[in-house]
Amino acid sequence: MDATQVAGRCLSPQYGFCMQDADSGSDRADVPLAFERNSTSESTWPSPSSFFLSDIFWLHSGRNASSFPSSLVKSEDVLAHIREISDDRYEGRDSPSRGLDLAADYIRGVAEMYGLRGAGPDSSFYQSFSIYGFSPHGAHKSSSAAGGKGRAPDSYGTKLFEYAVHEDELEVRKSRTPAAKVSFFKWGKANNVVGMLEGSDSKLKDEYIIVSAHYDHIGTRSRGEDRIYNGADDNASGSAVLMGILPALKEMAKRGMGPKRSVIFIWTAAEEKGLLGADYYRRHPLRPISKTKAAINVDMVARLSADRISVCDIDRKGKPSF
Repeated sequence: MDATQVAGRCLSPQYGFCMQDADSGSDRADVPLAFERNSTSESTWPSPSSFFLSDIFWLHSGRNASSFPSSLVKSEDVLAHIREISDDRYEGRDSPSRGLDLAADYIRGVAEMYGLRGAGPDSSFYQSFSIYGFSPHGAHKSSSAAGGKGRAPDSYGTKLFEYAVHEDELEVRKSRTPAAKVSFFKWGKANNVVGMLEGSDSKLKDEYIIVSAHYDHIGTRSRGEDRIYNGADDNASGSAVLMGILPALKEMAKRGMGPKRSVIFIWTAAEEKGLLGADYYRRHPLRPISKTKAAINVDMVARLSADRISVCDIDRKGKPSF
């Protein structure tokens, strides 16, 4: 079949809930959502990702997916955003870092330009949280090769692939981790960037669709001629796709055809440290989780082929359902 075809229902485990069927209100639709787009040439990348994202959230925003003006999603705009935030000036966007803050400012500027307003108190775009690192002592030093035995991170109260904790977790971890095993230290602060487009329907505007992508990467290394991990794929690409659909949303709002439900765009920080930004939003949602009807997360879409989109369907417990 010469078409981009994807199916999925529950697309964002980070926030602790699944997409609900917008019509039935059930946790799972009886029939998987399916979307099709004509195959495109590689010269128009990343239109397939943008098309899919626009279709799926447009449907759940209360509009017919076919009404979304995909022609307004410009591949050159998306690529420009990728080139910008993966530039050396951003120093690999580690969490926390000066480069991450620069990227947050850039994303906020784009969001404001295309009509989003901050979802936080006083219409702030920034949801700030503190990051704490940990220093294992002696025999408890981290070794991901240990496979959960002896010197592995879980022996001192953390998990594999978790390199820090946010402020809500700090006291919990301290209480269950003997001081002889590990010391915690404050690393700094990072910001989720959260913008919202209010829905056009007087009743449905108090229901929400989350569209998210993490914008951080892993920073720099101490050796070598090229020391910056630029993170163009992981995940400037997903962040750029979100920014790339904003012009189309602004145009549809002008036509009186904006989404009926409100759409919350979240660019999360510290994903590379252990999903910290997403977990912090889950614990401190800026709009009620109970009113959130769908959550779509976009990650590492720069290496997809021109006619295929990968979709991960996850249930409420974080288990694949395909």
